[in-house]
Amino acid sequence: MRRLGQALVVVLLIGTAHRLTAREPDLRAPDIRALRQEYAAERAALAGKRLDELRVLLKHHLAEQQRRQRQAKLSGNTTQHADAAQAVLLFTKALETLEREGTFSFPAKVRPALERMVATCTRTLASEDAAREDGFKLLDTRFAGRLQLLLTRQGITADPAQLAAYWQAVLQDPGAAAPADDTPAAGQEEPANAAGAAPAPAVASAGGATNEAVLDIRGTAAAWVPLARIGVEVGALEVVVLPVAGVAGRAEHKGTGIESGAPWQAAVTPYRPFDAPGEGTPPAMRIRAVPGLLPLDVVEWPSRRNGWTIELRVRPPAPGRSRHGCVLEIDAAAGD
Repeated sequence: MRRLGQALVVVLLIGTAHRLTAREPDLRAPDIRALRQEYAAERAALAGKRLDELRVLLKHHLAEQQRRQRQAKLSGNTTQHADAAQAVLLFTKALETLEREGTFSFPAKVRPALERMVATCTRTLASEDAAREDGFKLLDTRFAGRLQLLLTRQGITADPAQLAAYWQAVLQDPGAAAPADDTPAAGQEEPANAAGAAPAPAVASAGGATNEAVLDIRGTAAAWVPLARIGVEVGALEVVVLPVAGVAGRAEHKGTGIESGAPWQAAVTPYRPFDAPGEGTPPAMRIRAVPGLLPLDVVEWPSRRNGWTIELRVRPPAPGRSRHGCVLEIDAAAGD
């Protein structure tokens, strides 16, 4: 009996140890959610670069064929006019399809004078598609490696197969799309209700952004990188001014509306350091929508004149407190 009891103790200890070493990671931890947001921004930048390249290509050919069409009409060359007319239709449709579906194609048969040009555009499309997919693979590899560093903080070391599975779980989890701590929670840091006082108004959720569309932009860039995530909670129309240069970590801000008298809260979470540039033109910047949060408007972009702060107009769509947010992106050349 004594040996049996000892054996049972050993089994229990092994089972306990197994449960401790096999515990699942918290894939919705704030740092992992922020990592996913940064990944999404860089992936969108890769996709956007491909679209920009293809858009420029098609617009160039369209303009050239429109010029040829006008020239042929003036000269009376009916063959050249017919070639250019079909080319104008082809490239107009290709541009429309690119904007709607993210790709384009040409008919199997075109006028002989257009075959070489159409084939060149088709090869360029395939090359841009391949470059985008290669970029996505490199991005997944790099961010999976960064995920391992974050998992180490939780005391978890995953083998390559487990790490790949964890990273896919992060990407496929809709609840991990937006770091909760980037936007102040409803009622956070507000005085507790006095006895008998009316409860705080509910946070408005209707009209939240459902994609990562570009909301506003200053300048142009070949590639974009995320600079900071901004979250704002308001109870009325407000204009808030938030610093973006020299922010080393998550910075919280709060105030009271000058006209409304309602409290507002904001948080700026930097993805990378940004020191105030010296002389020269301010870097290109843009803001993207954050899924699940309402959009906002840029009143003034960061510059030397305003101390490298961003001025945002935040407008609730309905009575009650509402949460708004964006990802501020910067020209990759200036962000490095």
